[in-house]
Amino acid sequence: MQIRAALAAAAASFLSGAGAVFNLWLFAFAEIALLLVYFTAAVFYIRPLARSVRVNIDSDRLLIFKGVIFIKNIVVPLKTVRYFELRCSLLSRALGVYSVIAHTSSGRVRISGLGAKSARIIVGAGCNKNENG
Repeated sequence: MQIRAALAAAAASFLSGAGAVFNLWLFAFAEIALLLVYFTAAVFYIRPLARSVRVNIDSDRLLIFKGVIFIKNIVVPLKTVRYFELRCSLLSRALGVYSVIAHTSSGRVRISGLGAKSARIIVGAGCNKNENG
């Protein structure tokens, strides 16, 4: 009788250990699946939105047009801009999506979702403004 109880206890402990290993594999698979969904969304959603941002620079103002469905226009007078700050994380750098913060005399203007070329144009406008006057 004691041998049967010992075998039953050993079998129960083995099955509970196997269940724990199965749960670990299940959660690892779920985390990997969520990461794949995140990276897929980043590649197919964030990059096209970054391409939808257009930047025009007039003689005294910066015009930013963003949006696919709802279009938003941002106008920043270059005379009020003190300096531009370029920001990006490792993931956004890998995707080629940047943010530029224009520090003006009345506050900050964050321009997010820019491509590398647009970000360089904006930061270059700040450098040219400081050189010219």
